[in-house]
Amino acid sequence: MTFLDVILAFAALVVALGCLGVVAWLFYAAWLRRVERGLSQRKGLYRATVAGLAQRERILLEPEILQLRTLHDFEALEALLEEQARNLVDRPAWLLDAYDRLGLVEKYVARLRTAREWRERAFAAELLGRVGNAKAVPALIETIQATRTEDADVREIALRALARIGDPRAVESLVDALKHAESWLAPRIADILARHGEAVVEPMMAFLQDGTRHPARAWAANVLGELKVARAFPALVAALKDSDDEVRAKSASALGKVGDRRAVTYLLDHLLSDPAPFVRARIAGALGQFGDHEVIDRLVRALGDPAWWVRMRSVEALEQIGPSAEAPLTVALDDPDPEIRLRAAVGLERLGVPTRLVAEIERGEATPETETMLTKFGLAGARELLAEHLLHRDLRVRRAIITTIQRADRKDLAPELMERAAHDPEAVLRAEALAGLQAMGVREAIPVALEALGDGNERVRAAATDLLGELGGRELSGVLEPRASDGDPLVRAAAARALGLVGAAHAEREFARLLRDPETVVRIAAADGAAAAGWKG
Repeated sequence: MTFLDVILAFAALVVALGCLGVVAWLFYAAWLRRVERGLSQRKGLYRATVAGLAQRERILLEPEILQLRTLHDFEALEALLEEQARNLVDRPAWLLDAYDRLGLVEKYVARLRTAREWRERAFAAELLGRVGNAKAVPALIETIQATRTEDADVREIALRALARIGDPRAVESLVDALKHAESWLAPRIADILARHGEAVVEPMMAFLQDGTRHPARAWAANVLGELKVARAFPALVAALKDSDDEVRAKSASALGKVGDRRAVTYLLDHLLSDPAPFVRARIAGALGQFGDHEVIDRLVRALGDPAWWVRMRSVEALEQIGPSAEAPLTVALDDPDPEIRLRAAVGLERLGVPTRLVAEIERGEATPETETMLTKFGLAGARELLAEHLLHRDLRVRRAIITTIQRADRKDLAPELMERAAHDPEAVLRAEALAGLQAMGVREAIPVALEALGDGNERVRAAATDLLGELGGRELSGVLEPRASDGDPLVRAAAARALGLVGAAHAEREFARLLRDPETVVRIAAADGAAAAGWKG
């Protein structure tokens, strides 16, 4: 047998194995389809029985349940009930009772606790959540808490399943879970409890007032706030004096959500006196729900709080109060922290203050205060606002924004300013944009200035020459020297200054000609430029 024969034999074997695998897969697929059809037919036998469960009174369900227990094809019945659990959005009593009486809840609880494959445990958790029986709660909580041994996907599915269970009997187990939950799990359990509504109010109020000072009591206050429980007002007010910082903080937030105006007095008393900064911050946030003058005055005082979070939450609360808080938000534009300035600017923008300022400029009614306010917005970091109004249709608005960008030294807006310097339809704005870039020291604007030397407007050419002299180097002297012969005195004066700034001592002819220029402004600039360049002539 030759080597070629061996290769051909091996190839034939591989092909044969491949064909065998394909045939086996086809047979297996056909068998699965047959099993599925058989199971579907067997489920059909029980559809009428299961449908009858939904139509009977609860007291008449017992005979039907007993009948189901005696059926031999339990697999088909289980598959049918699983189908019902997956397709129904709500959880009718008959389905809960059927799963409970037939022992299916216990079966899936056992599978969740003992199955080896994570997929089986995940399926069990998913189905238990769809059925919504309270008996599943302990097993689901155990699965969620098994952070070291359980698969992360299974724990997440179990957590979602726990959130689906609306059985009031689950409340007791969930409250107990909250009392023993780790810090990462407590907020999730609290959220699930809040979904049970009125059923959790009394347990949460009792837990909040627990004399043992349990650390998770703060989440009880949070649940009461989420549910806006009016009768929890006394308990929440009392909790403002709790020794636990987190309890005081969440109780303050809850009082804001409840919305009882009686809370204002208590919150104001604690806003400036609570020793914990993050509690004061929560109190400030809660006060944003109430918009009277006393609240605004106290929030203004809180803007001077040494804690960053308190000042930030005070700004947010003022923003929430609305137009009556405009003046305090304007004060916050002067805060030393840039993030707080930005937040105040956002709040004022939502109140329409920049729009009003722009309208004043359009009408020609701008005052020094208008320009000062725009500068404050620029310093606060309102980038999108400034960039948008650089494209405004009104020349006066664009001019005001260019001035604002320069005064606020907003180098981050240099690309937009360079675009105006190159393409604005108004020559005066092209010149002012170049002057702004020069004042901010934006060297990246040099190519734009070089292009602008050929502009048809003398103010633009002069501004471009000034920028090149201020930000360029000696290598630009060859570009600047021809500007000394420009037909406009503004440009010739700018060329004299620029040649001096770049140290063009060799530009003897240019300096000599400029010193004899008929325009006084040019001769003065030439004298200054020659001295700066160190020209001996």
